[in-house]
Amino acid sequence: MVIVMKKTMLLPMILIITLFFCTLIVNNANPKSVLIMENITQEIIFQKIEKEKLDELYQENKLSTLNASYHYILNISIEDERVSIVGIERVTFPLTYPALYSILLEDFKQVNRIIVYNASVTYRAFKDKEGRLILLNITPKTENVTVEVHFKVSYNPFREKPKSYLDYHLNQDSLHIYIPKRYFTILNNLKGNGERIKVDINYPKNYILVILDQPSKTEFWRFRPLLYNGSFEKENLNDFYLIFGKWNFYKRSIKVGNRTVRVIALTNEGEWVLESIKSILRFYSEVFMPYPKAQYFYIQIKHPMSKYRGHGLDGGIIATQLYTPLIAHETAHNWFGLYANIYPIHEGIATYADLLYENNLTKYDEIERMCLSLTDTIPIAEIKDNTGENMVTLYYKNAFVFRSLQFVLGDEVFFKGMRNLLEYCHLNNCVQDTVTSLKQIQRIFEEVSNQSLEWFFSEWFYKTGYPHFEVSNAILEKKDGIYLLTLQIVETNGFKMPLEVKVVDSQGKSYLKRIFVNKSAILTFELENKPETVIIDPNEWMINGGGSGAWRGRSSYEINDIRIETN
Repeated sequence: MVIVMKKTMLLPMILIITLFFCTLIVNNANPKSVLIMENITQEIIFQKIEKEKLDELYQENKLSTLNASYHYILNISIEDERVSIVGIERVTFPLTYPALYSILLEDFKQVNRIIVYNASVTYRAFKDKEGRLILLNITPKTENVTVEVHFKVSYNPFREKPKSYLDYHLNQDSLHIYIPKRYFTILNNLKGNGERIKVDINYPKNYILVILDQPSKTEFWRFRPLLYNGSFEKENLNDFYLIFGKWNFYKRSIKVGNRTVRVIALTNEGEWVLESIKSILRFYSEVFMPYPKAQYFYIQIKHPMSKYRGHGLDGGIIATQLYTPLIAHETAHNWFGLYANIYPIHEGIATYADLLYENNLTKYDEIERMCLSLTDTIPIAEIKDNTGENMVTLYYKNAFVFRSLQFVLGDEVFFKGMRNLLEYCHLNNCVQDTVTSLKQIQRIFEEVSNQSLEWFFSEWFYKTGYPHFEVSNAILEKKDGIYLLTLQIVETNGFKMPLEVKVVDSQGKSYLKRIFVNKSAILTFELENKPETVIIDPNEWMINGGGSGAWRGRSSYEINDIRIETN
């Protein structure tokens, strides 16, 4: 009888234990979120430490993970001189063991709440004069953990100083506001092999939103423009910017070769800018190669430091205004710099492309004057970076040298070499050092021309100075009604180059010849009428130390009543 009673008591106990474990399994299968803290800006929870110690704590606790997804939900308001962001950062990553997750907060970010999903958590918090560090000790309950941070940021964009490369090419004013990624992302200690970002943004509808996305961290200057269309996603944690502008929106599809390019102009200048852009894109596509992108953005952002400022984008440009030399130079970077990176040489090539497009001989005189007026010069091959210190040499002498190479090789061979250079540097690393880049360029042009160009590259890229051509003597004879003009041409600076010489007779008729000058050369013209003027390098193919752009030298003189001019 006693035994029977014990069995009857045992059954309810088994049932209760079974229900308990079932409940535990359900709770673990559907774990609830854990609210870690609220009102995090309250001083009471933070332990004061020195900045060096805070940095040490942050750096020493790296958390490796196979992948991580970041989801940002941003509500942005722009009023008067304030930008306000109310946001949520939601980071999800796989975790199967207890680990420390670090959250580093700059002093301008107000974090109101931290929630962790699928884990139990304890925390420690530290602060110094500039920021705060929260260390979450996470014990996962499932294979994936989510950390959610609710934050606010409010600041005056007009008081912000540039902190990165792209900041210097942008500007904040009543028409344009830019928000770098650093203002709405939270620093953490995750070190993943693969990351994915999704950004959802609510913003004032009187602005157009463009995203400038950095595809590669190593190419810090490369940014890809995108129109925001309700959501933005990317496959890495590289930098990106939100650009808000009160622009007019213009677009047009143009045919470039056998493809269609969508041109988008965000500007207040007018729809006419599309025609100028179309002309430049078609010209470069014909002489170099078809425009390599499906879209081209022209984004007008005025800058207080200069009326002529710009930056080439990976599919367009930023510029202060549609000033042809500026637009043509920055657009050329879509070929030389972005499609094919030949840094820093491509700055000179982009300037050359602009000069080729404008085809204005007066501009060559201006550039010649700038180059010849330099007192402290350096060979192009010794310029390692584009710091602005050697801007005249890198941009303008370099551009003129490529024009001189065009003259030496002829259009057909030269532009074939330019196309081969683009393809080679698109597929290969042409950014090692300037000397290595120049050797690659030399090899390509030697292959297409089937000749050695050591003499040309040696005197133009590896040395300073410029050729100085003059007519040392002019002898005029008349035989059988024909004038024979014999010119003695000398070069006094140790250069050897082909040279064009033009003679204009008394009736305005022109005669043009080409001769190779190595120290000196003799050139003879047969003329119908008496010669009046001899012009050295009439088409401005090279910088000439005695040319019309020189501050000193005989750019114009007479020999035996014949006027000699040097361009």
